[in-house]
Amino acid sequence: MSHSVLLAWAKVKKGALLDDDELAFSDAELRQALPLRRFAILNHFMANPEATLEQRAFDIGMPKSRLQELIRGLEKSGFLEQGLFGLMAAPGLRESK
Repeated sequence: MSHSVLLAWAKVKKGALLDDDELAFSDAELRQALPLRRFAILNHFMANPEATLEQRAFDIGMPKSRLQELIRGLEKSGFLEQGLFGLMAAPGLRESK
């Protein structure tokens, strides 16, 4: 996980909003994986790991089909991964205790 990504993630978790300009990654694929909507989805996975797809779609405010697309993209890019109880944020994004 890129240091820039983790810094941006820490800022979002504190409630700050990011501009697209703040996500200046050299890797074009990584930049595509992290638009602000995807940060909102990751944040929802962190705050509500047990939520259903329907709950996530309602809370985030998007259709289930679009949410599924974005979740697949986050999984493919390594930001979400399959855990014992379903999808979860990648280890670098989870808080360690």
